[in-house]
Amino acid sequence: MARMMLAMAALFATLMADVVAHQPSVNELQQARMQDVNVLESASNALSKMRAYVQEIGDENETDVQSLVESAESTGAENTKGEMKAAERTFEKRLDALTQAVAENATSAKSIARLAAAADKAADGVKEVGHRTAKAMHKAYSEMLSDKKKQARLVGDEAKSTARASLKTARKVERAERHAGLSEKEFEGNFMRNEKRSEGMEDHAEKLRDEAEKNVEKLFSRVEDLIDLRGDEIEKTAKKHAKALRGNVLKLSAEAIQAREAAAAAKEAAAKEAAAKKAAAKKAAAKKAA
Repeated sequence: MARMMLAMAALFATLMADVVAHQPSVNELQQARMQDVNVLESASNALSKMRAYVQEIGDENETDVQSLVESAESTGAENTKGEMKAAERTFEKRLDALTQAVAENATSAKSIARLAAAADKAADGVKEVGHRTAKAMHKAYSEMLSDKKKQARLVGDEAKSTARASLKTARKVERAERHAGLSEKEFEGNFMRNEKRSEGMEDHAEKLRDEAEKNVEKLFSRVEDLIDLRGDEIEKTAKKHAKALRGNVLKLSAEAIQAREAAAAAKEAAAKEAAAKKAAAKKAAAKKAA
C-alpha cells in the first residue's frame, strides 16, 4: 500500500511538472490569439472606414461640387484681395492727377498725354489682378484635389497596413500553437487560413483605395469644368472693368483736347478782334487826318 501511494505521488508529481512545463506555452498561445483578434478587429474597422469613405465620395452631388467651386473661388479672391485694392487705388490716384490737370487747363498737351498713359497703364493693372485671381482660384482647386487624393491614400494605406499586421500576428499564433503542442497539420492549416484571410483583406483595401482615388478624380473633373468657366468669367469681368476705367481716361483726354481747342479758338478770335479794332482805329485816324 505504501509502495502504491509512493507510485501515485510520483505520477502526480510528473503530471504537475508537465503542466507547469507547458504553462508558458499555453499562456503564449492565449496571448497570441488575443493579439490576433485585436489586430483583426482593427483591420476590419479600417476596411469599414475605407468603404464608408469610398461611398461618401461617390455620393457627392451638385451641391457638393458647387461648394468646392465656391471654396476655390473664395480662396483665390482672398489671396489677391490686397493686390486688387492696391491696383484700384493706383488707378484712382492717377485718374485724379489727370482730372486736376484737365480742370486747370494749364498743363501742356505732352503732360496730359503722359498722365493719360499712366492712368491707362493703371487700368491694365486692374485687369492683370483679375487674371491672377483666376490663376489663384485654379491653384486652390489643385491643392484641394491633391489634399483629397492624399486623404484617400492615407485611409487606404491604413487599411492595408492593418491587414498586413494581421499576417504578422497569424505567424505568432502559428509559433505559439507549435510550442503548445498542436499537431503540424493543425497549426499549419490554421496559418494558411489566416494568411489567406490577411492577403484577402490587403487586396480588398488596395482595391478600395484605387476606387476612392477614381471617385476623387471623377468628382474633381466636374469641379474643374466649373472652375474653368468661373475663371473665364472673372477675367472677362476684369477686362470689362478695365475697359470702363479706360473710358474715363479717354473722356478726360477728349475734354483736355476740347479745352485746348476752345482756348486756341478763343485766342484766335481775340487776336482777330484786336486786329480789326486796330485796323478800324487806323482807318479812323487816317480819315480824320484827311
